[in-house]
Amino acid sequence: MRTTLRCPKCQGRKIIHVPVVRDNGYNRLMIEYRMGFFGDQEYGEFESYICRACGYAEMYVKGAPAINVDQIDGATLLDGEKDVGHPYR
Repeated sequence: MRTTLRCPKCQGRKIIHVPVVRDNGYNRLMIEYRMGFFGDQEYGEFESYICRACGYAEMYVKGAPAINVDQIDGATLLDGEKDVGHPYR
């Protein structure tokens, strides 16, 4: 929906963009936050696109390439570009 502005479920064309998704305590939902020498550097802030007709929502993470997966408890980087072999041997 972010690029097409069309709902993939109902083909609706009225899309709500929520630039910062917040939890019920009015804090931002974030995956990672870093302190930088020249100021705070934030990665992993959520934004959302919502179909006004059916309510389907997509969430995206800002700055995803900068996220350090090794520093997030329980996170695993799944690499679909690596050849995992043919399932039928």
